[in-house]
Amino acid sequence: GQPSPYAQATLPSPCVGSTTDIAESGNVYFVACREDVTCSDGVTPGCSRIFVFDVDSNTGFAVRPLTPYVAYADLWGVTSIQISDDRWLLVADRDGNRILRFPDAVTHARAVIGTEGVVLPLLPADADNPPWGQPDAVSTVPNYHPSGNPQVSEQGLNAPTHLAVHPVDRTMWVTDINNNRVLSFSDIGAANPERRAQLVLGQLDFTHSLPNRLEPNAMLGVAGVALGPGPEGLRAAVVDQGAHRVLLYNRIDGYTTGEDPDMVLGPVSYTHLTL
Repeated sequence: GQPSPYAQATLPSPCVGSTTDIAESGNVYFVACREDVTCSDGVTPGCSRIFVFDVDSNTGFAVRPLTPYVAYADLWGVTSIQISDDRWLLVADRDGNRILRFPDAVTHARAVIGTEGVVLPLLPADADNPPWGQPDAVSTVPNYHPSGNPQVSEQGLNAPTHLAVHPVDRTMWVTDINNNRVLSFSDIGAANPERRAQLVLGQLDFTHSLPNRLEPNAMLGVAGVALGPGPEGLRAAVVDQGAHRVLLYNRIDGYTTGEDPDMVLGPVSYTHLTL
């Protein structure tokens, strides 16, 4: 019943639709908006945007919105964003079936903070920096495969919803919801990182995507992944949304494809489903 000791303010939301995620580095905030706005061609509907804000610590909430990212590849359904330790912005574009990487996003954002009408000069994909899950900046096919025939593999994605970055070795963990799995990609900070996943959780190999509610090493509509300290090193927590549970992998650095998680949160066991 006591008044809050903290200053309060109402700030207008820049999003036409839903705010889906936020990432911060050095008081620069990136806000993902999953909305239904016209794409860069001025005709096609259904694009998402990312807004950038600078929070000036000397004046409290001095928020200055910038023009959203506009690249030659539109954003079709942003659901997750992360800032890596080298200040690159990573974007899970769910409806584009891809992960985009914006080089040194924080430095570029600071260069134009407060400047009206400026589009951040960042291109998420080119010959040296293609997205994960697609061969180029304009392709958005689910389960892309170099053969030209879409199929489940270590290279394609089908609605990536969330991502997390290893704080030491910079591997990227991606929830691939329609394939009922989590993929791990090595050193995402490299100049030309490997676009093939090195590890899969939730499936026995890279070519399967079967949903299974009741097996330990199986997932149904996996929606989130987080990395943090655990009893045996770095732990991964995976939100297995369709099975109403969270799966814990206590030694993620030593995990191999096909192993079971160490613990389940929610149901009383791996073979129970709590609705």
